Amino acid sequence: RQFSQTYHQLQQAALVSPPVIRPRLGMAVAVQGGAGWSRGLVVQTANDDVTIRYVDWGWEEDVDRRRLRFLPENLVMESPAQCVRVEIVVNKMDLEKVKVGDVVKLEVPDLESLSGQLVGVVKRKEKQKDCKR
Repeated sequence: RQFSQTYHQLQQAALVSPPVIRPRLGMAVAVQGGAGWSRGLVVQTANDDVTIRYVDWGWEEDVDRRRLRFLPENLVMESPAQCVRVEIVVNKMDLEKVKVGDVVKLEVPDLESLSGQLVGVVKRKEKQKDCKR
């Protein structure tokens, strides 16, 4: 319910908000897409392109700054993100079984702050140094 209210407020705010002329790192923005406006945060700027992290989708994209509108920070900061980017470290044997591009589903044990399932696409494989617990 809270996200539904935030989404509605976002669509309304983006219609009347001015365009972003000089994006700054960490700035909350509305990003125009095919199905309306999405919440985003500026993570990098270069010439006319701006790298945006979509708050509710979990990915980053380079977009033309003409697709950006100012967004009140409360629409990003006060409503929880609907998607969170995670990095999973797996043992060598499990890593050998997957390829870049594979869709994986992981069961997460009941931890203090996270439990359930994670579903995603393998973006990269790299050797990790052993970590001490």
